[in-house]
Amino acid sequence: MRDHYETCKQRYSFFSYRYIAVKTGIDASFYVKVLQKQMHLSLKSLPVLIDFLNLKKKESDYFTLLVRFNRSKTKDEMKIYFEKIIQSREAYTSALDTDQYEYFKKWYYVAIRELLNYW
Repeated sequence: MRDHYETCKQRYSFFSYRYIAVKTGIDASFYVKVLQKQMHLSLKSLPVLIDFLNLKKKESDYFTLLVRFNRSKTKDEMKIYFEKIIQSREAYTSALDTDQYEYFKKWYYVAIRELLNYW
């Protein structure tokens, strides 16, 4: 959220905490305290902020999980939201070319190469 604010502030001279307050109905001082990590976002303010930040479905779900994780009161609740956050992240994969495939084909190729770094 801080990055969003700073980016918009640089791009648009009119962008301010008051502007955010007018657009979202969220008190400007509350928004400042959230950015300063003195307060947590309320679940009630989430839909308005998601709309203001123009987040897509996947981004808004992730943002909601982050807020819920930060608002967790118990370790069990934190664990649940942490696991959901991890599950929602995309795994990045790429195809290996032939040389890379041959290198990783046998586990001991990597082990031998790493051993050579010690000598």
